[in-house]
Amino acid sequence: GGHVNLRAISHIRQKLAGTRKKRTIHPLPGRETTTHVIPRDALRKLLVPDSEPELVIRNATCHDADPDKPMAIAIGGGRIQWIGPDTDADSRIHHATTVIDAGRSTMLPGMTDCHVHLTVGAERLDGLDVEAVRSPEQLQSVIRQYATDNPKRPVLHVYGLHYLDPPLINPETARQELDQLVPDRPLFIYAHDLHTGWVNTEALKQADMLRTMPPFPMEIVELNAQNNMQLDDTGIPTGELREPDAYFLVEGRLRTRYPVTMDRKLDCLENACRELARFGITSVHNMGLSLPEEDIEVTALLLELEHTGRLPVRVFQSCSVVPDEHMLADIALAADVRDLLANFRNKTLKLDTLQHRMASLLEQTVHRRNALERPEHSRTLHAVQRMIHDLHVHAHLNRLQHMTGQSSDKNRMRPMVHMETVKIFVDGVMEKDTAHRSGGSLKTGIPAFTEWELNEMVRTADALGLQVAAHCIGEGAVHMMLNAVEHARKANRELDEQRGHRIRHRVEHIELCLAEDIPRFAKLEIIASMQPFHQRPPVTLWHQKVDAAWWGMAFPWKKLVESGTTLVFGSDWPIVSCDCMDAIRHVREREPWQTGLENQALPMDRAISGFCEYPPIAVHREQVSGQLSVGMDADITLLNGTLHHKDHMPGEQVRVDTTICNGQITFTDPSANDR
Repeated sequence: GGHVNLRAISHIRQKLAGTRKKRTIHPLPGRETTTHVIPRDALRKLLVPDSEPELVIRNATCHDADPDKPMAIAIGGGRIQWIGPDTDADSRIHHATTVIDAGRSTMLPGMTDCHVHLTVGAERLDGLDVEAVRSPEQLQSVIRQYATDNPKRPVLHVYGLHYLDPPLINPETARQELDQLVPDRPLFIYAHDLHTGWVNTEALKQADMLRTMPPFPMEIVELNAQNNMQLDDTGIPTGELREPDAYFLVEGRLRTRYPVTMDRKLDCLENACRELARFGITSVHNMGLSLPEEDIEVTALLLELEHTGRLPVRVFQSCSVVPDEHMLADIALAADVRDLLANFRNKTLKLDTLQHRMASLLEQTVHRRNALERPEHSRTLHAVQRMIHDLHVHAHLNRLQHMTGQSSDKNRMRPMVHMETVKIFVDGVMEKDTAHRSGGSLKTGIPAFTEWELNEMVRTADALGLQVAAHCIGEGAVHMMLNAVEHARKANRELDEQRGHRIRHRVEHIELCLAEDIPRFAKLEIIASMQPFHQRPPVTLWHQKVDAAWWGMAFPWKKLVESGTTLVFGSDWPIVSCDCMDAIRHVREREPWQTGLENQALPMDRAISGFCEYPPIAVHREQVSGQLSVGMDADITLLNGTLHHKDHMPGEQVRVDTTICNGQITFTDPSANDR
């Protein structure tokens, strides 16, 4: 968690626009509270298609059933029509039915990754990934080859570089080293955690940053980022840029100078979703990175992929809330997008009309923050706003000229794209001392919201029927978020009674938690969303930053489950792997970091449910998804092996064989035997 936006400009805008001393929150325009509730069992049964099955899976083993009694499942119209003993499957098969013989392999409800960043993943897959590189010679070889293989790319982007000792790129001579690899085009390399960038001379030149400093560019001075730029003896940047405060000038200017076409964005987004499907994933919860304009644009692109049959996973989208004077208006924006989607699904809007309305919201959002002009607002903020408009509004408006008259009848009863969540960052990360700690720690970060602001923000979103997903790393941030939800529960008690349920807000990451806060999750009906691969052996910078006295409350999976909390799992992809099977093994095999600490590992069946059964609860869809039963969404993950017992750990050979989403096969392992 805690990665910076690849565009970085959202972070800059927050830093410049949101003054913590006297922040006046603009009141939310009057609007009726609303909520959208998933139909209950009666409606679910009505949605079971009467048509002949399109797909039948035979000879399968359900992960929670007797392995000696093979099962079969019939699928039609995107729903599970029938499930029963394999001996009864013959009557379900017709001449047009596709039949899969599972060979006694395990069949799971479709796996969900509850925390991904699709845009970052799409860009990383489109660039060069150097995650596995461990030597300067290897780095030089792969970059040279990448440049040779992509002669028409105006800018080369490289992702995933690790910090090693000695470093793979010398900070004193970074641009000269990179010039030896790519002398004639901008080259931008991102660290694996996105906190550092390395660029060649051409990138600095085209961004107007190849100059002697000081004096520093006004933007750098306004951000107090002078120390984040490595300079040589003559004062010229060496090419190592630390933190987005420093590298946004180069990155943002390159991106606006060489914009990615909308068609390319669609292709990259589809590619990212297909990569997720390869790991058995049928749904994702896509987390915003503090730029609502980007979130709206991505939602529009996802809808276009859905409409054209190119979306292989369900996407539960979120819309970011920026901690500035207009945070409540950001919430209203998310509610507007949610309501537009509801009207689209109800056939009162065509797709082209929906897209135009969303583009209009994009423009309004940018103009709203531009209208914040005050004498003390800087030229940097103006530049950031222009970048946002160029990157996420202008191209989308131009594309709409070619989208008029599109029908909106496809997938009406089986929507693939949802947006009923707002995403916030309450704090930062442990490694950079920006996580919000409790007890007056000298290494505590300042939370993005004051207590009053967070309470008001969560209360408002809750009243509008929007879920809040809050990035909370430190125990202080977790405590603040729990308090904010408790405040909302009290303030909106009558509204909850009218709705018949409470909005299930969620806390993301929870790397540390106060012992007294553990039972509050279940009491307040808060979802704990955690990422198994963030928990690592005690040899990392994280463990240097966190005193061992706190390790017993680190990543408290078992404590939360035993308290009755709904715990769901995700990856934070592409920062770490989205391989759910490996993550399940990781959850099961976890060991205490030191003698005397309670083992926070979970049994395999609970690890599986964190990816299969419980994620629909986190998005209020447990009535239609997350189980292999009649009427449920036909989202299924088929493994190539058998999980015989609940406490038996699958070996490395048990991998994803087939992924089925919305009744369609979205991935089949090409190495598997023909069935």
